[in-house]
Amino acid sequence: MKLFVTDLDGTLVEYNNITDENLEGVKKLNASGELLAVATGRAYNSCTFLKEKYGVKVDYLILLNGGLIIDKDGKVVHHKEISYNTVNSIITDVKSDDSVISVETGYTSYVVHGRYKEDIDWNGLEYENLENIKEKNLSLISLYYPESDIEEVEKICRFINEKYSDEVVAYRNTCFIDVVPKGCSKGEGVNYVNIDTKDTYAIGDSYNDIPMFKESGHSFTFETSEDGVKKEVKYIVNSVAEAIKNYCLK
Repeated sequence: MKLFVTDLDGTLVEYNNITDENLEGVKKLNASGELLAVATGRAYNSCTFLKEKYGVKVDYLILLNGGLIIDKDGKVVHHKEISYNTVNSIITDVKSDDSVISVETGYTSYVVHGRYKEDIDWNGLEYENLENIKEKNLSLISLYYPESDIEEVEKICRFINEKYSDEVVAYRNTCFIDVVPKGCSKGEGVNYVNIDTKDTYAIGDSYNDIPMFKESGHSFTFETSEDGVKKEVKYIVNSVAEAIKNYCLK
């Protein structure tokens, strides 16, 4: 049995849209009987479109960068949380006038500071003050700095990893930072699926994908990815479909 793991945003989808080429590739993977996993910083509610809109069968959802893992039957395989006090402290430390900050329970996404300007269907995204959120089991903080350069965003990411190293890990993806509980990563998510490394294929475009590259025998990214990401993979491809067709199902 082979396992093909794909990142979501910027890899399999753009603004919740899958190209015809990638959809055909994923459907062929489904038909082959090999396993498909999606590894993303998103929550569950932001991934339901894969089945509802496109009919894609996902065997494992590795959500919140490994903070929540759900199998094809909807069973929670793993779920880890960040303490409410830590969430509040991090947000207080890093929020700014140009930042947009959201928190995730794993099933619901709340924007607690700023507002997204893009007219995008975020599948249940809610705007709420942090103190008014009744659910305290938070598993991810998403930080977005649309007006900042990458060097400044990277500086914020390092700050979080240094100050809160005992509790969380922060991963930068261009101008986004995902903060997850310590010990969580897409790589740990791949390990939970428990498929031999030589039969595991992983594709992504960002730094938070590197942990799953390291746990996979076959790793892929794109020419457009940052150099620090490209140096961590074995293959450069043009699409998810190419990785499936020319490597996984070859």
